[in-house]
Amino acid sequence: MIISQKPSAIFADLMHAQAEDDAEGTSKQAPPKYKASWGWFEKFKRRSGVHSVVRHGEFASSDTKVAQAFVKTFYELTVQEGFSPQQVFNCNETGLFWKKIPLGKPLFRLDCEDIFGREANAPHKCLLVLDNARIHPPGLEDFILSDFSFIKVLYLPSNTTPLIQPMNQQVTSSFKKLYTKYLFKRCFEITDSTNVTLREFWKEHFDVVICLKIIDTAWREVSSAP
Repeated sequence: MIISQKPSAIFADLMHAQAEDDAEGTSKQAPPKYKASWGWFEKFKRRSGVHSVVRHGEFASSDTKVAQAFVKTFYELTVQEGFSPQQVFNCNETGLFWKKIPLGKPLFRLDCEDIFGREANAPHKCLLVLDNARIHPPGLEDFILSDFSFIKVLYLPSNTTPLIQPMNQQVTSSFKKLYTKYLFKRCFEITDSTNVTLREFWKEHFDVVICLKIIDTAWREVSSAP
């Protein structure tokens, strides 16, 4: 739907530019309208070579056996030390090309936290699950201040993140889809209600403050349902 909306917005900008060039108003014909159909999108996919692919890269190199063993270890730990789902947290980082379409691609680095739940009368302790990325130094618990000694850190085994990292179970991908949705919604709201073109909005009116507001809106709509 988003891709189909894009050529319509470009067409509207072109018509606006043409109307400005025709300042004398010699043509009295109503401006043509254009709407990309589903058929257009299917032809666009064939022309551009877009198609469904199997997952590869990091996912393909994942160690399924190690991941399954860790799941068992994780379960035994939560039972032994009495961690409830409301006391388990997971953090991960992701890159967000916040201004990639259509003119540039500055990158945000986001820290995303998944809180499985809250329980008012739960004991004051928590289990923080991290992958073993370089920015997560081993022995992190040694650097935790004494006031936060109730935090226990558990690292995921190598080559298992795509399989058992909670944030990888469509949390991050859902957030990015919602971000794109609200970004385009903002673009169309501005171009439909003002004389600002899409290019002008992108270049002169879309800044980091607006981006952060869209990030907040998108993150709030990420579903907590399994």
